[in-house]
Amino acid sequence: MIDINVLNAVTYGVYVITAANNGKYGGFIANTVMQVTADTVKFSVVCSKNNASTTMIAESGKFNVSILHSYTSQTLISNFGYHSSREVNKFENIKYIIAPNDVPVVTEDSIAWIECEVEEQVDLCSHIMFIGKMTGGEMINDKAKPMTYDYYHDTFKAKSPKNAPTYQGNDTPSAKSDSQAKPSDPPAKYECTVCGYIYDPLQGDPDNGIAPGTRFEDIPDTWTCPMCGVGKSDFRKI
Repeated sequence: MIDINVLNAVTYGVYVITAANNGKYGGFIANTVMQVTADTVKFSVVCSKNNASTTMIAESGKFNVSILHSYTSQTLISNFGYHSSREVNKFENIKYIIAPNDVPVVTEDSIAWIECEVEEQVDLCSHIMFIGKMTGGEMINDKAKPMTYDYYHDTFKAKSPKNAPTYQGNDTPSAKSDSQAKPSDPPAKYECTVCGYIYDPLQGDPDNGIAPGTRFEDIPDTWTCPMCGVGKSDFRKI
């Protein structure tokens, strides 16, 4: 028997992994970044085979890591976490530089970046682990604290992206039926079926014009998920 809640006790950071190949840039949010050696500094990153950036890393033999700080914007998380580099230019409205290895580095909302050259690949069925030797890096903001995965979940109220190694699927308990709900029950919460963002009526979405206390049913139909951008029809009652 496996208690799935055990996985939520494992700690991680939150990073942007970037790649480049044949004039194209890619990047995605990751939590599985780890320093694995010290004498020759090496890092491992785990990437879904479905990510466009994974192919770029495999073909170019290079990747970079941006370490995000604890007050990273929701816009940046959404941009790199819930969209595909095949469909959008994730760097269009993001501050970044090109590192000496010709791979972009996200500097916006980052405290530091790391440049790596791939030395090994490990096939993990659905994912690939790249082990890279650190060839460069720089501090951007030594005053800020790095974001943790626990903080990410608590602040953004979202689940791991579908391609993440820690993705657990849509396992949220079913909502009460209307007949089960009591008049004294608080307004129902709704979950985005794409990214896992939870709309809580008691908190609303002030950044997007939805005042605290607004029921989901009363939100304008033009409102979209603040994390991934889908419409109200992609939410379910929980």
